[in-house]
Amino acid sequence: VWSFWDNQFLGVAKGSWTTPVLIEAASQHLCFTDLDRTPDQPVLIGSNLHIYCGAAEIKRVTSSRASMQIELSDAGARAGDLWVYSRWPLVFKAASGCAAQGVTSAGENVWRISLVDRQHGEPQHLDLEVQVPVIYQAWFWLGVGLVAAVVFVSLAFAAWRYVVGLHLKRQHELEEERARIARDLHDDLGTSLTRVSVMAEDGTNKQEDMEALRNRLAAIRAVAHEMTLSMDETVWAINPRNDSLDGIVNYLIDYAEEFLAPTGLKLRLDMPLQLPAWFLPSALRHDLFLAFKETLNNIVKHAAAREVQVTLRVESRQFRLIVQDDGRGLPAAPEPTATGHGLDNLRERMAQLGGACRITSTPGQGTLVEFVVPVSLIARKENNEN
Repeated sequence: VWSFWDNQFLGVAKGSWTTPVLIEAASQHLCFTDLDRTPDQPVLIGSNLHIYCGAAEIKRVTSSRASMQIELSDAGARAGDLWVYSRWPLVFKAASGCAAQGVTSAGENVWRISLVDRQHGEPQHLDLEVQVPVIYQAWFWLGVGLVAAVVFVSLAFAAWRYVVGLHLKRQHELEEERARIARDLHDDLGTSLTRVSVMAEDGTNKQEDMEALRNRLAAIRAVAHEMTLSMDETVWAINPRNDSLDGIVNYLIDYAEEFLAPTGLKLRLDMPLQLPAWFLPSALRHDLFLAFKETLNNIVKHAAAREVQVTLRVESRQFRLIVQDDGRGLPAAPEPTATGHGLDNLRERMAQLGGACRITSTPGQGTLVEFVVPVSLIARKENNEN
């Protein structure tokens, strides 16, 4: 709302405007400018530059979101003010045929532009700039879009590299597993077949009685049984259906029962009623089984024990497989060159896995071997399947 008589901005009206009480014979000339037509553009709402009553010296007004141009007629040369409504601040940019003293705020998004040195008879032109906030400028969103596109492409590329890396890692692990299985088969079966071949060939070159022949056949049968067990272990290790904590525990129990049965050693088990659904890779299962197997073999050969106890403890960050016997125990001060009945091999094997092997023994009171597998080497089965 602009007062023509008072040459001043009165305020912004929403819906209606009530004038103050007028004295007798008084009048008020108001000008209303619709601000909703161009809400994002500056609008000229009033001026005290008049040729005569009701005829302002405004010739043309051109505005955009970021600028405003006002052209005045050359009929008058009196100094005066222009009032412009703009959501964002106005800045004087240039003028011709006149000069601007400055742009000041008049309240409620209204800006006052004071003109001086108006030259009569010459076109007068005023150029203003609107300081549009950065977030409302096209170049800003273009930049944001470009940055977002770069970030998206970078994330997509990183995700692709990650997936490809996982695939290559998985391929490398599979290749290493195949190479390991091939080495195991070559070493175990090759050695066993060589033993069978030597025993059979040696028997053909000797005249043996029936008892000696039976002994030789029994030895060959024992080697063949070892070969069958070795094949069974290999097949179990590479079968993905056994990649679980429950799978390896059941296999270790079955193996311990079968291995210790001919020796007369009593087997005691201490197992949880329920086991978590943890995924154990085949390489981990295989090495843990070999360590467990070597431990039982050491007990049978060296411990002179009567009883073996196998215990499983499942904790939040690890699980522990404990094999304990009641045999003679380890020497209090073993020779520096002693191998420790393969105990160093147990520690080294578990260390290579990322786990640990702890051995506790007291002479005459047995030995405790504890295999520790941290949770970082295992995963929940459902997560692996996803």
